[in-house]
Amino acid sequence: MYKVAILGTENSHAINFAKLINGGHPSRDGRGCPDFKVIGAYGYDERANKELLEEGGVEYIADNYAGFVGKVDAVMITARHGGDHFKFAEPYLKSGIPMFVDKPVTIDENEAIMLARMAKEKNIPLCGGSCCGFVTDTQYLKNIVKNPGEHIGKIMGGSVCAPINMKNDYGDFFFYSQHLVQISLEIFGYDLKSVLAFAREDSIITISRYDNYDVSGHFGPHCYAAAVYGQNNNVYREIDIVTDGYAKEVEKFTDMVRSGNMPQSYSDFIKPVFVLNAIKKSMDTGSEIKIREYDI
Repeated sequence: MYKVAILGTENSHAINFAKLINGGHPSRDGRGCPDFKVIGAYGYDERANKELLEEGGVEYIADNYAGFVGKVDAVMITARHGGDHFKFAEPYLKSGIPMFVDKPVTIDENEAIMLARMAKEKNIPLCGGSCCGFVTDTQYLKNIVKNPGEHIGKIMGGSVCAPINMKNDYGDFFFYSQHLVQISLEIFGYDLKSVLAFAREDSIITISRYDNYDVSGHFGPHCYAAAVYGQNNNVYREIDIVTDGYAKEVEKFTDMVRSGNMPQSYSDFIKPVFVLNAIKKSMDTGSEIKIREYDI
């Protein structure tokens, strides 16, 4: 039995992950993961803590985020503020256990590099980020880009839209924006070169520049959607994140813990942090910003 702790209970992801693992989530007809158990959690939200105890099958709430060191086999960091993620992860990186880190992986680029390097040095597998990159519709469009065929023809670019939340207690722009970025990176590739961003009061428009084409992003619309533009035909999908979003994340996490194999490279896992920071710098300066290069 793999024992798991959840760190950051204020996020709705925490109760959903607990139910998917321990049992009780409607999307899996109440079935849990028989070889996993979320035994405990840490968080400041008393209402969420109570829900995890009463409905999530969690046994106890710790007084400190490092309270599970030596007591669990893996952790899931679901704190809403990305500024807390590296701090929560560090004690468990030192103890050498696999971890899931929710979006945004971190806010600070240097913390993202430290997270990935510490994990790589100890061969600790990491996964997480935004579920939006791994749901069925996103992966369908990713396969179109990889294998367009004669019907689609040469890939000419694309477009992605997703909601944004610019004013909040969890890092403002950084809180929600990895959803769009992860969709875009999954579909069009992690070899993004630079971004240009324009902010309005209720939305942000971005141009993501690749070697062979550009991809537009529209932060603001309520729905999640993406389009791939081919020389011969286009493909559009509204992206359903509800049906299998949480389940895909739990599936990747449990498969990773069992096998020790990451679903992404360390470099790709932290790439959204650098894209988000480049977008923020472009909004602030009005200039096109190159994505920072880094070595893991």
